[in-house]
Amino acid sequence: MDQGTREGNAWPDVHVSRWAATKRSLHMYAQMLGKIKLAVAPVQPNWMFTALQLSPRGLTTGTIPWRGTSFDVAIDVFDSAIVVSRSN
Repeated sequence: MDQGTREGNAWPDVHVSRWAATKRSLHMYAQMLGKIKLAVAPVQPNWMFTALQLSPRGLTTGTIPWRGTSFDVAIDVFDSAIVVSRSN
């Protein structure tokens, strides 16, 4: 048991140096999802619509209407994959 757990802290210490490459990749993929959402989602008066949402498996753009259909793009952190889902 580490120091943080003994003191009642449920969160373990995060050593960023151990996962720096993963952090950079996740950041880059998240930026790509944000750019997709920004490019095709209906424009709203503020930028809040561009935020990614948490999903049970990672991050998602949420549903985006597109040419009579809809789609979403997600980062699946468990399968290390980018998943594009489309209606119809």
